[in-house]
Amino acid sequence: PKPHKHATRQSQPTPHIQRPSMAPAVLHATDVVAVNHEDGRVACSNFNLVGDRIFSGDSVRASIRINGRDTDLIMLQNVQDQCFEFPGGSLVPDDGILAGLSLSHGLNTVEFHITPKGSTGEGVTASASLWLWSASDRIAVVDIDGTITKSDVRGLFANFFTGGADNHEGVADAISYVAGKGYRILYLTARPISMATETRKYLESVSKMPDGALITQQHGGIMRALTSKHDEFKISALGQIQALFQAETFASDFVCDPQGSVFAGGFGNAVTDILAYAHAGIARTHIFVADTSSRITNLESGNAFQSYTGLQPHLDDFFPGKDSHPFWAAPVPEMLNVLYAL
Repeated sequence: PKPHKHATRQSQPTPHIQRPSMAPAVLHATDVVAVNHEDGRVACSNFNLVGDRIFSGDSVRASIRINGRDTDLIMLQNVQDQCFEFPGGSLVPDDGILAGLSLSHGLNTVEFHITPKGSTGEGVTASASLWLWSASDRIAVVDIDGTITKSDVRGLFANFFTGGADNHEGVADAISYVAGKGYRILYLTARPISMATETRKYLESVSKMPDGALITQQHGGIMRALTSKHDEFKISALGQIQALFQAETFASDFVCDPQGSVFAGGFGNAVTDILAYAHAGIARTHIFVADTSSRITNLESGNAFQSYTGLQPHLDDFFPGKDSHPFWAAPVPEMLNVLYAL
């Protein structure tokens, strides 16, 4: 007999679907700036450490190794804020701890390590740098997207997806020249912390930029980073760095800054950079703004160099280094007019 048209079809066995395993957790960290004072104090900026997810388990902690050596420093997961912090809720260790770690002047390596609950592997690790500077050092602040790269947003996404980007002509040589005069380089970018590792590789391997501390936004999302208020983030970050120098702000051997700011100059491309640099006390004569055609404009005079290559021969006038004849001995507008007339 024919089956009834409403008869139920015999169910077929559900095929087995191989589900991909969850990608391993990733930690992200920004660099740390520490300042060594004459009285032995070591003041430092925030230890920013976040994961791309919440690690399960109570009291998840990150151990910290510096220069390959274990330390007593630990950071605990703050689930609510989705970050890690030192016991007590601070992002900086207790006073005196760093001073007892025999840090090297300049570059120190930092490794954060977590072994998640139930993990059978080696755990999760993030690497960053800790830069120990002297209270007499002075800093040149350098933005990345639109300032090193030709395009702002396009430079960010090119770096994220391909690891590279189209840079302004001569930018690596110009910033390297400033570093060679004794200035510390601070790369301050509104990129998210989740891009910190890729950004370090880009600066070092692709762009051949000089060594320097890298400070990013603390949160990890790219879209959140793009839509956040970049000037507020940069003002806050520069304010914290400035505070590390405290009373020794005016003790520098550098002679180019009459205001006594620890920041000797700034390179940017956007209004947010200008606002942050000015708020940090960088003189307008020492703020340089790049556009998409690679033209570099001095904020005070409005005059422009065709590229970083064109600017480099004049950098001694803006970044004279230690024990040099002070650029500020002559009135600034007259000196700039003479300079740009050359």
